[in-house]
Amino acid sequence: MNDIATQSLELALKAIEQQPKLPTLKLAKKITHLGDGFNEMYANRYQKLQAIDVVEAIVSIALTELQIAESQSRFWWDLSLKAGAVKDIKSTQESISGAKWWVDSGSKIQAFYEHLADGVTTKRIKTQLPQISDSDIIEVMLDAFALYNLTEIDQSIATGASENLAERFYDVLESRSLANYCFGWESMVRENSESAKRKASIRHAKDPKHLEIEQVKECWDLWQSNPTRYKTNTAFANDMLDKYQHLESLAYITKLCRDWGKSK
Repeated sequence: MNDIATQSLELALKAIEQQPKLPTLKLAKKITHLGDGFNEMYANRYQKLQAIDVVEAIVSIALTELQIAESQSRFWWDLSLKAGAVKDIKSTQESISGAKWWVDSGSKIQAFYEHLADGVTTKRIKTQLPQISDSDIIEVMLDAFALYNLTEIDQSIATGASENLAERFYDVLESRSLANYCFGWESMVRENSESAKRKASIRHAKDPKHLEIEQVKECWDLWQSNPTRYKTNTAFANDMLDKYQHLESLAYITKLCRDWGKSK
């Protein structure tokens, strides 16, 4: 008998096969409405993906994998509850990590990241993009997802539409952060050059706690622009405490939140 994770993936793949195919994408080589930082990010990511394959094809693969991750999460919960593997209580959401709690926590990008890190996913993407090394698959997929969202944001601004803009901005920034392997948010809106990586490593080695506080502050600023991300300072602090090892306590992070709120 296959385990629940395997069953949920099989069901997710079948569900995706039965869904209508994603519409044909057409991405411009550059965007013009988001300011120099985002425009440059877009151009650099586009050129990087273009050197690998047809950009629209790579983005389509990334969006399909996102659909698979979401479907698998839903099926995982259904199967787990039916099998009695988990109890349908609030604490369950706090004890289960990764894509399995995506639907309930809303942590879409982190769940997508963990989905991409799974060996089965890597093999599936590799069959479609054999020219990409295994070590680059996650970064390429996250870059493709960021590129798609930047295109949608740019078009929304051009047409005056504002629906889901904050959420899409958040997805872009978090996906770029994960693609840069830092979860720290400091290199979200600029190209993360080798020089920037070395400087960040030096700072982190000298004072890791100070650097993490700076990164948490950037996360907090993003939360202020998208208040639906966390309900309370405590919820935000719990998430940050899980991500950063040098922060002292939940109380310490919530105090930082209050101080930042006062200085707004």
